[in-house]
This record gives sequence, C-alpha cells and structure tokens, in this order.
Amino acid sequence: MQADTICDAYALNVAPDGSAWVYFYTEFPIVRVRRDGYRVWELGLAGAHALAIDGDRAMLVGDYKHRASARVVRLSPGPKASAVEELVLVDDAGKALDDARGFAVGPEVFLFQGKRVLVVRGW
Repeated sequence: MQADTICDAYALNVAPDGSAWVYFYTEFPIVRVRRDGYRVWELGLAGAHALAIDGDRAMLVGDYKHRASARVVRLSPGPKASAVEELVLVDDAGKALDDARGFAVGPEVFLFQGKRVLVVRGW
C-alpha cells in the first residue's frame, strides 16, 4: 500500500530498532519507515498528538475533542490497523490530562503538564 502525501505530521516516533513512525493528516495512517522501505496501516482515527510503538501495537494519544484519550491499536499483518482498547490518561489525583501535551519515544509517552512531566509505560 502506498502512503498519501503528508500535509501535516501530527505525531512522530523513533523506535529502539531505528525505525521512524509517522501519523499524519489527512487520511491519518500509521506509517513505519525503515532503510528497506515503508509500511502503511490504514486506521481512520483522527487528531492524535502522540504515537507510541510497542511491537505490533501502537498507542495514539489524544483526539480533536479529548487530549487525554488514548487508543491502543493492533498493527495487523494486513493493511488495516484496528483500535482494541480505549483509555483516559489521568494524573496521580485521577484528573484527566486534557491540558497535557504528549510526545512518545518508542513505547513510552511523555506528557508535559505545566512544569511536570508524566510518563506512561507498560500499556
């Protein structure tokens, strides 16, 4: 499958194996780029601001309405990915992290909220 033109990269990630991952506007696929080429998974979930990668799973953080939402996605052997779990990311007091900005490196998500940094691991 071929990737569409990237209008705006909403989320980028570099995984421990050296592959680069991108999630972009307008079709919002998940794309893995390696030295030998790229692979595309169609998804259709829009608006995430962070993309974490762990093996054959991805976590998309946020959407247009809820920045604290998180969707765990299965990256299938075929051309489509599918959401398998929906979560809400909360702080230690149980408050949704709607005002946090997220970035991911490999499987870890770093959420910046004011002067605090919260880390999501083991999802």
